[in-house]
Amino acid sequence: FSTFLIIRQSINIMIAIGRAIRYVTSSAPIIRQASSNDGIQLNISQALQAICPTLDEIDPRDKPHVQVMTPINQLPILHIKATHNNTMITITDHTGRTVAWTSAGAEGFKNARRGTTFAAQSTGTSAGLKSISLGYQRVKVQLKGMGPGRHYSLKGLQASGIDVAIIQDVTPIPHNGCKPRKAKRL
Repeated sequence: FSTFLIIRQSINIMIAIGRAIRYVTSSAPIIRQASSNDGIQLNISQALQAICPTLDEIDPRDKPHVQVMTPINQLPILHIKATHNNTMITITDHTGRTVAWTSAGAEGFKNARRGTTFAAQSTGTSAGLKSISLGYQRVKVQLKGMGPGRHYSLKGLQASGIDVAIIQDVTPIPHNGCKPRKAKRL
């Protein structure tokens, strides 16, 4: 991604230089006429300063864009825990200190409705609005659990205007650890 930005900036700079050269060459007879008529010797830098527009007068499309991005390890983290019965979202800073949280139950959904996809999406939207109010525009997301709200909580975050930089799955997976629970009878 950073390589793309560097290439884009260099292309913008080359376009600006090309337009400046065209501007100078089109007005070169004016320089020669001024220097020959007045008997004043102009050096090139003075001529360029007289003819070339200042940085404020250059077309904004020609100015190189420099977008300062926060490093990935400095981004705030949104922890999404999607269980079968609820979806919980915790907003932390980059060190892991909890700043805010919300869940489907806190959003007003009760009992079995907490585990629905609609509840997860409204929880994601609420968490996104909270993080925007805290000043977090770009975040990392860590997903945990296999509930129905995994995908829809992310949809709610993106609908609220949050820029998701990275999505990590941190669901704990046993490498043949403890004996699992007995299967439910259906």
